[in-house]
Amino acid sequence: RYAIAKLSRRSRRHPGTRYLARGLNKYAGPGNEIEVELILWKAAVGDAAGNGSSKADPKTAIRWCRHFWRRGTVPIWWGVEIQPLNKGLQAEVYVADERTYVGSTTYFLALLRRVAEERGLELTEFLSREEAKNAVTCINLLHCNPKKAAELMLSSHFQEGARHVKDRLTQLRQNRGGDSFAGRSLHASGTRSTSSTSSSSVLRLMNFDWHGTMASLTEEKGVEAFWHFIEEPIKAVDFAAGSMIAADEEHLRDDDGGADVTRWGGRWKMAWDKRQAGILRYNCADSLDRTNAASCFAVLPVLQQTLAYLGVELDMVRETSSRRTLPPGWELRNHGGRPLYIDHNTKKTQWSHPSGPEPSGPVADWKFFSYSLKDVKTRLNPIVIHEHVAIFRKHGDVHSELYT
Repeated sequence: RYAIAKLSRRSRRHPGTRYLARGLNKYAGPGNEIEVELILWKAAVGDAAGNGSSKADPKTAIRWCRHFWRRGTVPIWWGVEIQPLNKGLQAEVYVADERTYVGSTTYFLALLRRVAEERGLELTEFLSREEAKNAVTCINLLHCNPKKAAELMLSSHFQEGARHVKDRLTQLRQNRGGDSFAGRSLHASGTRSTSSTSSSSVLRLMNFDWHGTMASLTEEKGVEAFWHFIEEPIKAVDFAAGSMIAADEEHLRDDDGGADVTRWGGRWKMAWDKRQAGILRYNCADSLDRTNAASCFAVLPVLQQTLAYLGVELDMVRETSSRRTLPPGWELRNHGGRPLYIDHNTKKTQWSHPSGPEPSGPVADWKFFSYSLKDVKTRLNPIVIHEHVAIFRKHGDVHSELYT
């Protein structure tokens, strides 16, 4: 048995509804900013996952995986103005003419600090390391079509804002200037630096015209195109994993021998197998339907990979199942792409092999990205996929209600 939870935390730096809270404010907070976290856990049984920590006690350890990301509006100064009645009361997008990017670098520094904390490092130390490269990847889902002038304008300004931020962050990495540099000089700057952008920039911006792609391709091909697009950044940020180990006072005081261990509460140790390498931030205009749908599809490969890490197979089609010997009176049939075992002795059926689960082999490396959408629908456990989509839909409805 295992459990899955999805947590969403709304930022308090820029509260308000969609016509009042878009883009950045004076606190460098984007409107509708949400941090989302997917957590999976199960009780450890020996080393069933094939990746377990050698320090985990099977009787008390809880194996877990987690992946977190952000979604929000474009982090520059922009908003909408409601036109008068004679113009149809339409909402017109505008971008601030001056100091457009004030606060953009401050926002991304705060996001980088969040990633550094996830890595167990101080921000300045993290920025000095090669592993900080592409620590923050922005997935821009805005229209890139000239016919959608408002979103194209906003997307263009975001591109320029990203160049400004990368220049400033490159300067920070070179100077290793600490919090005073980050808090004072960067926040005050509103024009783009002319210095060249380092190839080892900690920030990158990737564009995927969500609505345009879905309109020009069929929905099935559009989703598959998005999985192809998101494969590299998802693999790059990866996920965190480890064990929660119950420990008495004596064991809490033990030297962990250099292992990556965090004390948690009064009776637990958090033994990290690995930490998430970076973060993806999804944006569109209002950060409602598009960012929720895109992150739902993007996290599906993570769901399968984290379950595999815990020793749970999401793919119902096991190529080796047909080669396993069945007891007398048993038959194996394919039912909707899933193996169905029939016991003619008792006239009963079951989904699992009568000899029990197969021995766990090595975890396949992100095999989700070899699937088509049809494969996802027919090969993966429909109950888990349905619950995954339902969780995203419920969270999306809650945040939509709060923001609109």
